[in-house]
Amino acid sequence: MTAWAKTLLTFAGGAVLFTACCSGESFDVASIRPSTIGKTRAIVDRGPDSVSLTNASISDLLQWAFDVKYFQISEGKQDLGRFDIRAKSQGPADLATLRRMLQDLLATRFHLVLHREMRPVSVYEMVAAKGGPKLPPTKDEPAAPHRATESLPRVQDGHFLFFDTSLSEFAAKLSLLRGIDRPIVNKTEIKGNYDITLKSAASMIREGDETSLFSLIQNQLGLKLVPAKAPMEFLVVDSVDRPSAN
Repeated sequence: MTAWAKTLLTFAGGAVLFTACCSGESFDVASIRPSTIGKTRAIVDRGPDSVSLTNASISDLLQWAFDVKYFQISEGKQDLGRFDIRAKSQGPADLATLRRMLQDLLATRFHLVLHREMRPVSVYEMVAAKGGPKLPPTKDEPAAPHRATESLPRVQDGHFLFFDTSLSEFAAKLSLLRGIDRPIVNKTEIKGNYDITLKSAASMIREGDETSLFSLIQNQLGLKLVPAKAPMEFLVVDSVDRPSAN
């Protein structure tokens, strides 16, 4: 992760056995190669019958395959590196089907075994502050169903930029920033996608002024982070290997 991101959180709790998907749904063609990009953010690009994951760690792959956030994954200390995956189905497939196909790929090529656990977690609930939200206008068109997504905000002139993002996606990316010490859950019920600029936030974190993130979010966007407790499902990786050859 970059200097603005923080390490993943893990928690303890009881287990319910769960193994990776064995639904019979699989990609027609899949290529897995070690990533040579050298950047820290994963990029996901979905087409009508395909998905590409670039510079993706095991955590990134699990997040996309199981539709969970980074803080819901406990993968131990093993670091297998990052991968570029190009996978294509036999015909058009919706998002849920592509996710199940990636689960199958993780089971067959990475020999993934995991289980699910429910754990109590300290979170921040993101709600509208007094006076209401101060968000930019919603995007004129809905987010494209097949669009590239990035796991972290972009940085420009000391600002954080969040492009074409829902508030749930915005909350998930905020959770990765240094100065945010627990996961953020969107409780605003605000719909739509936005281009959000959090001015001076990257510069402040770079200079060590991380505590000001909370006031920036409230003053600039009219959103407040409120401490809370919530039960949350986790994926716990029991075993995973380097992928088998193409």
